[in-house]
Amino acid sequence: MISTLIETPNTERRTKPRIDCCYPAIVQGLDARGRKFRTSATLTNLSANGLQLVFVSDVQPDDNLFVLFRCSKTGPLGKEKAPLIAVEGEVIRSERAAAGMHRLAVRITHNRFL
Repeated sequence: MISTLIETPNTERRTKPRIDCCYPAIVQGLDARGRKFRTSATLTNLSANGLQLVFVSDVQPDDNLFVLFRCSKTGPLGKEKAPLIAVEGEVIRSERAAAGMHRLAVRITHNRFL
């Protein structure tokens, strides 16, 4: 007998738990026109294998990004005691948010604590 998972709106498909957060971040990569960019962003959630960002640049799925953030809400990336984390990842979803902002889901391919 073959069983099928019937997805309802409340079915969670993620394999790792997520942490909702609001951390400042710096993002580098190529925009939709192929131009290099470096901009500020807000990290809105994080897991062991992915993260979600909100920022101004228009980035497409399959684009690669470098993200630098500190697990601290206290302001810029300065010299806080929270860990500074560098992440490389691939955009798996991009959607427009309000006022020209974009919300990106990023699959983490490499990370390290600095």
